Order: sequence, then C-alpha cells, then structure tokens
Amino acid sequence: MPEFAFQFNYGYHFDAAKLSVLLRDHAVDALGVTHMLANLTEVEFSSSGEITALTLDNGTSLSGMCSSTARAEGTFIGEAMGVPRSLWVTCYPMIVRLPPRCPIATLTPQIALLASTAQASGWIWDIGLQSRRGGRVRPKRCHFSEDEAVSSVLDYVKHWDEGVDWGQLNVRVIPFDASRRRQAWVKNCVAVGLSGLYRTAGGVLDCLD
Repeated sequence: MPEFAFQFNYGYHFDAAKLSVLLRDHAVDALGVTHMLANLTEVEFSSSGEITALTLDNGTSLSGMCSSTARAEGTFIGEAMGVPRSLWVTCYPMIVRLPPRCPIATLTPQIALLASTAQASGWIWDIGLQSRRGGRVRPKRCHFSEDEAVSSVLDYVKHWDEGVDWGQLNVRVIPFDASRRRQAWVKNCVAVGLSGLYRTAGGVLDCLD
C-alpha cells in the first residue's frame, strides 16, 4: 500500500513454524537450495584458523562460508570460533521472559495490535495472533523475583477472559541476559541475527527492549 511506503512504525506477527515452512519451500523450489536435516558432529579448521569443513551425522561434509544463525550458544561463532560475549546486564537489567499462550477461542475480545502495559517493575506485552494469544513480561532484575514475575503475568492474563482454563496456560521462564558477540565476522564465519546478540549467535532485541 503506497501510504505505508518507507514507514517502519508497524510490524507483523507470524506463526514462526508456518513461516519457516514457507521460506524452506520457496528456497528449495524457486532458488534451488538444498535442504538438509542433520546434526553437526565436528568442525574442522585450517592452520590459519578458518573453518574448512562441517561434518554432519549423516556423513555429509560441507565447506565454504559459514553463517552462524541459531542457538543461544552460537554454535559456530561462539563454540567453534570461541568469540566471547559482551554482557549488557548493568544497563539492561532483565531477568526473565514469561510467554503464556492461550487458544484464541477462549479469549475475548480479540486484539489486532500488540498492547504494552506498564507494571510495577517492568512491562507486559499482549500479543494477538490468529490461533492463539500470547504475552511476555519483562521484569527488571533488581526489582522482581522470578516468582513475582510469574504472578504478575498470571494476574494480567485473568483480565483476558474470566473463563480461561488455567490448565491450558504454558508459562515458560526464559532466563535473559542481554549481550552481543564481540566480533560478528571472524575469518569465514559470520554471525547473523540471534546468533550474535541477545545471548544468542549477532543479535536482535525487541523494539520495546
């Protein structure tokens, strides 16, 4: 839509599982990418420290440019290349993320926008999706204990719908220490997105973070 051209004050929430299937199929069918499901078993290096081969548990050996794109540990950039992280805990004192999920059918009214609500010692996101509704709480490490964080998000969910089945709630406590890799590109290994920041491989922090 022309009226939204070059404006970045909005965003979209997608089902990550469905989006990954769409991207995989497009890459394979339209771009000729070879899709392979396998586990990494060994990383081989040259005398100069470059990654020369990745050995997989299906017997395949891959070589070339390595992109470290997933896992909190940063498999290539962190574990293999040994690039340390710079911690931002002092200026970003978060302790946990607690994403509860409920089927959308039990929640009224439905929401089309992401709502952010300030709490005593942090804030809560309220995220409306097509099939469910999710939320996150970002408590400050110095003010909220883990139990208090869980309690605050459950109290908030009560306002979604009095008929919510508490047994359906999946509240996961995700420890969170903001950080980034000190180097995003080392020899032939590049950290992209979550692989390097945010306690993962280059980095992403949410907009409200």
